[in-house]
Amino acid sequence: MKQLDFNTLDQTLREGKMDDALLKSQQTLQQLKRSLPEPEMPAHVVLPTLEDRQEATWLLALDGVQLGPYPAARLIEMIAAGDIDNTALVWRYGMEQWTPIKDCPEIIGKMK
Repeated sequence: MKQLDFNTLDQTLREGKMDDALLKSQQTLQQLKRSLPEPEMPAHVVLPTLEDRQEATWLLALDGVQLGPYPAARLIEMIAAGDIDNTALVWRYGMEQWTPIKDCPEIIGKMK
């Protein structure tokens, strides 16, 4: 194989051979893409849904430290275990300010 030098490169560019080579490369890649099967998601893989993502968005302020994000179910577990009470402040995207858990129907409504 001949080593590519600047003179050879310049001549190749002037003769338009690079454009041909690029076009052939693009066509080959497109043919290869068409010949490959579409990847399938393995049955054991479960992608999170938008609802799952929104569920796990609660941040908790505890002793001046921001913790989380937690799903509402985890906050309820923490209340039941006595780790926090329903006056603990929480926040999630879209809220204007930190709010006590007791004033968040999205959490309190899930308590038994």
